[in-house]
Amino acid sequence: MKKATLFALTSVLLWSTLAPAVSYCMREMSMLMMLCVSLAITTVIFLIAAFKTGALKHTAVYTPKRMLGLAALGMLGIFGYMCLYNTGIGILGAQDACVINYLWPMLTTIFAVIILKEKLRVSHIVVLVMAFAGTGIITLKTGGFQSGNFIGVIFTAAGAVCYALFSVLNKRYAENELLDMIVYYSVSTIASAAACGLTGGFTPVHDPCTWIAVTWIGVSSVAYLFWAKALSEGNAADVAVLAYLTPVLSMIWSILFLGEAFDLRSVLGMILIIAGCAYQGITDSRAQKALEQDTAPKSKRE
Repeated sequence: MKKATLFALTSVLLWSTLAPAVSYCMREMSMLMMLCVSLAITTVIFLIAAFKTGALKHTAVYTPKRMLGLAALGMLGIFGYMCLYNTGIGILGAQDACVINYLWPMLTTIFAVIILKEKLRVSHIVVLVMAFAGTGIITLKTGGFQSGNFIGVIFTAAGAVCYALFSVLNKRYAENELLDMIVYYSVSTIASAAACGLTGGFTPVHDPCTWIAVTWIGVSSVAYLFWAKALSEGNAADVAVLAYLTPVLSMIWSILFLGEAFDLRSVLGMILIIAGCAYQGITDSRAQKALEQDTAPKSKRE
């Protein structure tokens, strides 16, 4: 479990820097250009990892039909999600957008109930209420429905919906996690390059720190590999709770390095969303352990 915790915390630390880095990049670089460059870097990293691990030997199962399905998933969960989330960051700022983005674990649970026919528990309803209450507080803190703030919330929440739906569908259709990621990111890189070219988004960037930040965004996506390793090394429900440290750390980085203002209402919204999701994670962990204890004697008899 110590290894799982170390891998998970490494992922969380990397993820927490993404929203501030995106916010910094978009001071001089268009959202689509930033997305194109960072996705291309991530794709190359995943290709190198696949080559090093021998995963490329398993490409035979990737038929044209499967590739088409993965391409559609990539457009939803990588390109679509990141476009919406990054737009939300540009409107709301890194700290608020990152907090609202963490609606996705709760939404994943809801979609799992609908699509995967998993059981809906009381804890899920509690999380739903707390998450929407937290989002409402952030929405209303600077004018809410009468300002652009609400539009930023809509974009960010829509991104969370896309990623939650992607997570559930990926769970159903996943074959090889690393190879699937290569398809997702390759398709998203091409889509973002096309969108950027059509909108004239490729522009000169003079600040070297912007290039460092966009490179960091691409490199930090290796967090997904660390996260997958954490899940394989430890109890998934226990590990998942650690993910809710991400918006807390992201808020700290945004205040320290971007000069974003500290707002008590943002903190309150964050506490409601994260506490609800953490409560769900702890409840799921206990339920899983109880199930394992109930089935252990039966397994021994068999």
